Amino acid sequence: MIMSNRYNTSAARRSTNTSRSYTRIPQGDTANQFAEPVLLIRECQRAAQECRIILARIIADCNLTVNDIQLPLASAKRISWQGSAAQYFRKEILSLENSLHTIAEGAQTLGQRPDFRAL
Repeated sequence: MIMSNRYNTSAARRSTNTSRSYTRIPQGDTANQFAEPVLLIRECQRAAQECRIILARIIADCNLTVNDIQLPLASAKRISWQGSAAQYFRKEILSLENSLHTIAEGAQTLGQRPDFRAL
């Protein structure tokens, strides 16, 4: 009895099927290499930790910048002058102070999130 190629091909595919699952990921110049799922998990964990470090730096820089801006704003508020330009100027200073407060609160809230573990 002669078997067709279709059946032989199916049998060959079945015999080479493994229970392991591999995912293709590009690495450097060698694209489409296969990597164990554990390696992908470690890579994700490393990337998440890098993001946490970057966010911690951004939050610290944000707080320093807000503090650096608040000092000149406090001095500008003490300028003694009158008129519509002075009123506009004070209104703009108040708007900047409110914006700075919102930014500082946002940075503080981000740093306190349970899923964000700042270093």
